[in-house]
Amino acid sequence: TGIRYVDKLVKVWRKNGEETWVLLHIEVQGQPQDIFPDRMFTYATRLRDRYQLMVVSLAILADDDPNWRPSTFTEELWGCKKNFEFPMIKLLDYHDKWEELETSDNPFAVVVIAHLNMLETKNNHEQRLNRKIELTQKLYGMGYSEEKVFALFRFIDWLMVLPDDLTKTFNETISHDHEVLKMKYLTTIEQFALKEARLEAERRGEKRGEKRGEKRGKKRGEKLGEKRGEDRGKLIGQIAMLDMMRQNNTIPHQQYEQMIAPLYIQLQALTDDPKSSRKRYK
Repeated sequence: TGIRYVDKLVKVWRKNGEETWVLLHIEVQGQPQDIFPDRMFTYATRLRDRYQLMVVSLAILADDDPNWRPSTFTEELWGCKKNFEFPMIKLLDYHDKWEELETSDNPFAVVVIAHLNMLETKNNHEQRLNRKIELTQKLYGMGYSEEKVFALFRFIDWLMVLPDDLTKTFNETISHDHEVLKMKYLTTIEQFALKEARLEAERRGEKRGEKRGEKRGKKRGEKLGEKRGEDRGKLIGQIAMLDMMRQNNTIPHQQYEQMIAPLYIQLQALTDDPKSSRKRYK
């Protein structure tokens, strides 16, 4: 059936100190799929065959169908029977444990809350914006380390996607309220910067690339021009975002200079007249 990849494979040891290796296979399934039990069985048998170790298979069901709950694979023919059972959890079930999730200090409680919010607000972007802001703002009151807060923040941002206009509102709100997040936060800013990069490549990069590319061949020149223009456009988009944050007083001047200086250095390397690059693009 070709190459297959498990979602997560972990080697663990028993808590009683017994020196036994156990392979823990965790499979996250986002949508109902008839062949899912078959796939779980296939993973388990292939992993056992490869590593010659006990494999514990766990399924995390992240779909929105309350009735889909696979936990068994059975196959029987001519008196030969295979029966494979695996534990599963349904994230949807945690709707009934909302208070428990909100008071838990387990980081995975935040993950589950974000997932449930994503499912509930898939047709209501305004509601998603409010819940995303609320959940993000709560992170600092949970006693997590700065690194863990930022990791959870990136996950929330990746999962609870917003339209461009509401993304801008979210960015401005979080940047204004949380210094650490706004300094480290690049996920959505990079998305806007990439869009700026495409526009900048069309306006400036391609023209310069065509002129230089004529000497080396039209096709090669176009590719070089597009790449150079896209690189420059991405940098200009990031600079524009930082400038906007500075103008709105959502970032201290010293930190602004520390962040923007490397961007201008990179931009100078891609500019015909390096000395004038900051003047032209500020």
